[in-house]
Amino acid sequence: MPKPGSGVLYGFALVIVIAAFGYCYDISTVQGTDILETISVKIDSCIVKVENSEQDDARGLLEHISELWDDFRGHHDKVFSGEIEKFEQIPELFSDISERFDETHRYLDVDEFDKALLSLNLVKELLPELLDEVSKPVLLDFTGPKCKACKTMKTRLTSIAPDYKGKVRVGFVDANKEKDLIKKYKVMLIPTLVFFDHLGEEVDRHIGDMEDRTVRVRLEELIE
Repeated sequence: MPKPGSGVLYGFALVIVIAAFGYCYDISTVQGTDILETISVKIDSCIVKVENSEQDDARGLLEHISELWDDFRGHHDKVFSGEIEKFEQIPELFSDISERFDETHRYLDVDEFDKALLSLNLVKELLPELLDEVSKPVLLDFTGPKCKACKTMKTRLTSIAPDYKGKVRVGFVDANKEKDLIKKYKVMLIPTLVFFDHLGEEVDRHIGDMEDRTVRVRLEELIE
């Protein structure tokens, strides 16, 4: 099992320490749950601002919300790329709202006002569903393109994942590219599988290959 980014073996002492003291890492950053909850609160505030005709304040909130959404997608898509296409309407709605608050027409007419509120409320309705979607138990596979065992494990998990769609989310972290996640989760050897429960807390990890049947047992334990 190679070290992320090289073929050097090391980290035995760290593995012993982790095994002895357990895990304390969560996956909220990757899932984006914290960001989505913040967006939800700010959407509520923005709706109030629009209803009170406080358009400058609403415009500032919209800019911040759009930045938060980009931040969410940036973290999320590194690991779960392509899993939330049905929510692509959200950035489209942000764009529609922002256009109505463009500096060239600082004061909305009645039609623009109604459409802005409609778009804001559509986003508000979509967010709980998205939050529920990303809050499922998670299996992260820390992998690498030059690692033979990693390729085998990734192929196996890709085959297993559809059987748990809607129950467990399976994500892949490229150890050569995502150094921040490697550091956050203290991954020293690849492949490493890290299991998180529905609360986003790490409950187990495995270093090296894992048989199909064993993976399925672990996943079933996550959703019980």
